[in-house]
Amino acid sequence: MWPDRPPVPAGATDPGRLARALEELSAVVSPLLVRSETRAQVSKYVQGLLANTEGKSSKDRAEVVGDVFPWRTQRLLNRSRWNADEMREKIGSFAMRRVGDPMGCLVLLRHDVVKCGETVVASTSQITGDRGRRVGQNYQTGLYLAYVSPLGAALIDRELYLPRSWVADRERCVKAGIPEERMTFRSHGEIAKDMLARAMGSGVPFSWVVGGPGFAQYEVLRSWLKERGVSFVMNPPGMTAMGVRQRLRPVAPAEPMPGTGPYGRPTRPLARFPGAPGAPRGEAYAVQAKAQAEALLETACARAGLDRSRVRTWTPWYRHTTLSMLALAVLTNAAAGAAPPPRQSDACAGA
Repeated sequence: MWPDRPPVPAGATDPGRLARALEELSAVVSPLLVRSETRAQVSKYVQGLLANTEGKSSKDRAEVVGDVFPWRTQRLLNRSRWNADEMREKIGSFAMRRVGDPMGCLVLLRHDVVKCGETVVASTSQITGDRGRRVGQNYQTGLYLAYVSPLGAALIDRELYLPRSWVADRERCVKAGIPEERMTFRSHGEIAKDMLARAMGSGVPFSWVVGGPGFAQYEVLRSWLKERGVSFVMNPPGMTAMGVRQRLRPVAPAEPMPGTGPYGRPTRPLARFPGAPGAPRGEAYAVQAKAQAEALLETACARAGLDRSRVRTWTPWYRHTTLSMLALAVLTNAAAGAAPPPRQSDACAGA
């Protein structure tokens, strides 16, 4: 088992180290950006995300990077010619060169963000207090795929969950810029399967698939993994498993898991399938990866602006989220030189 450590050490915020990491990542994605103005604005946008300000609007982003007016930022998210999915693939390929390892884990995560108004794409009003949500508030749900290995962690994929209430209202979907082919309902399990298929198709090395809260219930996902002989652990929130820890915060050591899940729920058994004969022994290895991935997602929100935006339509959501993944890659790349790598004995203990 790899040692507990924050995904981004404090030293990674050194301006010189960040500048070098941004330059390296900019070179990776620049072939996707035809116009020099777009390349420059992508770099500015990432700098604005890393500035870690409270502002969420295009005007706030513009002010951070010295633009007098927000139209350049708005153009980047709405009308500039670049493909967010191609950039996501570039970010994933870069991450695999840095942290790819046969002992790695693919971790599925869900993240809910409070939104104002029901016109924000894919937002829906909460009618129960499930998952700690407040009744009556609007939430937007993003699903993410993280990669965790003894060498580090990276966020490599993202999808926006479209609730049934949106799928049933075609006019609402059109106004939010949702493409025709995406105006169909897909469960968390189906979306997770698509993200995993992309990772497997691109040759991402891994030994386990780990599902965060809510993924265990989807038979379509479990059956798909079993058919391919993939080892997986789908554990509900608050699960106590062989002494693994609940969450590693970006700035502090992890705390022990309590005996009950969040919001006072009792813990439930793991849904697991140790399929691949070469996979590391013991689910604790995989569940610890989930804790590391959750810490990475927290870092993406706190330090790379993942949930700090006011975009209201489909394409800007994917572009902002992808650029936040790029900003997170800059942070983790800078962190690679800010802390010594884990010792091999620590990284593989418990495997």
